Amino acid sequence: MMLAESDKYGARSMAEAMTWVSVVTSVVGVMTVPALVGIWIDNLLGTKCLFVILGGIFGFVGGMYCLLNMVRAKARAHRSPEPRKVAATATLS
Repeated sequence: MMLAESDKYGARSMAEAMTWVSVVTSVVGVMTVPALVGIWIDNLLGTKCLFVILGGIFGFVGGMYCLLNMVRAKARAHRSPEPRKVAATATLS
């Protein structure tokens, strides 16, 4: 039994939406977890905001690194393959 056109596109768009949810969740996690760990370390050691700032910097750098890798992977996936160059061979009779 074949799916109706609307069901087929609905499933495709749902899969694409779930992919984006996964990407956004990953990037948000990479960016916020180091700052939260910094808050915990600051509270543990009694420092004011040293580790929060360091965590924020590491989180930002890590988030940008993840985003760049995702964009590069997406660009590689959509890049059209180059046509193969066929070497001309001469045949002698």
